Amino acid sequence: MYEITSKHGVTEILLYDEVGLWGVTAKQFRGDLRNIKTDEINLRINSPGGDVFDGFAMFESLKSHPAHVVVDVDSEASSIASVIAMAGDTIRMSSYSDMMIHNARGGTWGEPKDQAVFLDILTKKNEDIIDVYQSRTDLPRDEIAEMMAATTWMSAEDAVAHGFADEISDRVDLVVEALWRDPQRFPNPPERVRNRMAKQPVASSEGEPWQRTIARERLRLTKLRR
Repeated sequence: MYEITSKHGVTEILLYDEVGLWGVTAKQFRGDLRNIKTDEINLRINSPGGDVFDGFAMFESLKSHPAHVVVDVDSEASSIASVIAMAGDTIRMSSYSDMMIHNARGGTWGEPKDQAVFLDILTKKNEDIIDVYQSRTDLPRDEIAEMMAATTWMSAEDAVAHGFADEISDRVDLVVEALWRDPQRFPNPPERVRNRMAKQPVASSEGEPWQRTIARERLRLTKLRR
């Protein structure tokens, strides 16, 4: 699925497809971005990745757009889709989403010199991918290279811990609500939670009683500590 809708000054883009010829192409994506005039873009990703060249073009298209870009990883941002996600001014991941990073890969046909040329291309794209990740995470290049070589899958918690994402979207609101009701219940909240607490308190989802919200979040935090 690839869908674009605008409402209340925010344009939502659903990138629920592969990147490239078999899904969403960079040409189509950039053309659609040109027509977006809202101050904020919310890119929602559920993609296994795809073509690295199309992906980089989509990344650059987002980076150059004047709108504030919020990226939500709803389920999966793998391969080049994870690079596209790095274009967000804010990157959020749902509790059960994953991000996967790996080395550029592909194949070619021809003489030994053709294989050597393709190897150079793959090596260069790996370096480009590391550049993007490093600019976002501040991790050492060799650590990122090792993660890519190992084909690393990151949960939402892992991605936030390594700097690939800023927050876990559906967990922060619940914790904030709980802390507004009982600040001593969860001591030493992380910075992203403190920042949200400094703003207007959020409402419980679907009018849920705050006691149930706290109980549900306590259960989730207990599971996380195991």
